[in-house]
Amino acid sequence: MEKVREAEKKAFEEAKKDDEDSVALLKTAKEAIMAYYEKHDITAAYEALVQKDPEFDRGDLAPDAKFSGKDKRALQTKSIVSLMGNIIEDLKTEIANEVAAEEEAVKAFEKALKAAEELQASLETKKANLETAIADGKKDKDDEEDKKTANEKDLKSEVDYKAKIKDDCDFAIKSWQSRYDKRKAEMDGLVEAKDYLAGAKAHEKYVSA
Repeated sequence: MEKVREAEKKAFEEAKKDDEDSVALLKTAKEAIMAYYEKHDITAAYEALVQKDPEFDRGDLAPDAKFSGKDKRALQTKSIVSLMGNIIEDLKTEIANEVAAEEEAVKAFEKALKAAEELQASLETKKANLETAIADGKKDKDDEEDKKTANEKDLKSEVDYKAKIKDDCDFAIKSWQSRYDKRKAEMDGLVEAKDYLAGAKAHEKYVSA
């Protein structure tokens, strides 16, 4: 947008300068022509001629309205000077229109630029927010990956430990009843032995008495 506006501004300034230079040149030429014919009194002769028509007697044929020399050049000069004046006014109008169009273009550009800058700021804020969200998400993902790795490590340790004690556990489960029975028999034997010893001791005391 800024490049396009700069190119438009440059084109406007060049066109305006060309028109202003043309106006200045035409004014100089017009003034030079007017000064020349005023100096030689050509313009006055032409104006006197067009203001007063020649008189002719009734019945006489009017001469052909053909002029030569200075009078003819005065007519041509009058037309040229008028044409120059018209061109100068047209150029002034064109300059005024160009200036007005440039002012409107500047206003439109500033409005569009402001909207573009606001949009850009909004998008940059959104981009920053998204980048923050992505960074946070990546951090959360990394944390979860770390937790997953730790959990997998713990799981492997548990699996390895289970595999290590499996044979002992299987043996303990299979031999539990047998071991229980043996322990029970041992307990019963100890109880009987205790009772026996207690009875024997009591009998000894009785005999001694």
